[in-house]
Amino acid sequence: MKSLFWMAMLAFLIYSCTSKDCCVELTCEYNIITDGIVYDNGIVDSGTKIKNVGLNGNCLEVEFQYGGGCAEHEIQLVWNGALAESFPPQAWLKVIHDNQDPCDALLTKTYSYDLSEAFTKPVILHLDGWEEDVRYE
Repeated sequence: MKSLFWMAMLAFLIYSCTSKDCCVELTCEYNIITDGIVYDNGIVDSGTKIKNVGLNGNCLEVEFQYGGGCAEHEIQLVWNGALAESFPPQAWLKVIHDNQDPCDALLTKTYSYDLSEAFTKPVILHLDGWEEDVRYE
């Protein structure tokens, strides 16, 4: 009976010491805004430049460079909800940045946007201000 108890304890210890952090899900900071009116009328700051774009799971990571330094910034990616009839379908995203920051420092920051809320795989994304297509597959 004692050996059964110790085997059970050993099994419990081995099971409880296994890593449960193997499948950590990435969380993106922002969602894609789906709004045709904002897409058509949102403020586009010509000083906001895209420096790099990449995918990390379902997160679209976009590195922006813009002027500022005195205020918090929120840069939105907006989609009008339309998809081009192709395979894979294609969507155009616009960068909306209402930069009211009066400071002149040149800032660089990476924002991550959750693609899974707006799109199903596969889709080709075109970002306004970025030459290369992004394939979300």
